[in-house]
Amino acid sequence: MAETAREQIERVAKGCKIKLTFVKPDDAYCMTDGEDFYKNKCILKVDVKTNGIIVGLFEDENRMLASFFHQVGHTIIDRSTIETSDVEKEAIKRGDFLAEVHGITLDKAALAWVRSQAKK
Repeated sequence: MAETAREQIERVAKGCKIKLTFVKPDDAYCMTDGEDFYKNKCILKVDVKTNGIIVGLFEDENRMLASFFHQVGHTIIDRSTIETSDVEKEAIKRGDFLAEVHGITLDKAALAWVRSQAKK
């Protein structure tokens, strides 16, 4: 049986030592910031001890995967070597590559959606 998007995310996060939080409607995150804040986005949380990604509320699993890998891409780029204008593009590229390393092919339409969101 094929892995769900969530299972794929959990597998990769475990291997990359990334702490995951999956937002649920009416949880503490949504109560604090509102559900709309977490719709269709993943958020990178970085501190001195851990990289963490908050996976928001998605109806489209392909977008969830692409958004997650975009954030993972941010954890593996060296910002000091990349022009500021290229950071988002490089994070998406590295995330897509990492997905392939883990046997995951990201949907092209979902990647295009992530690119459009990163420009906002």
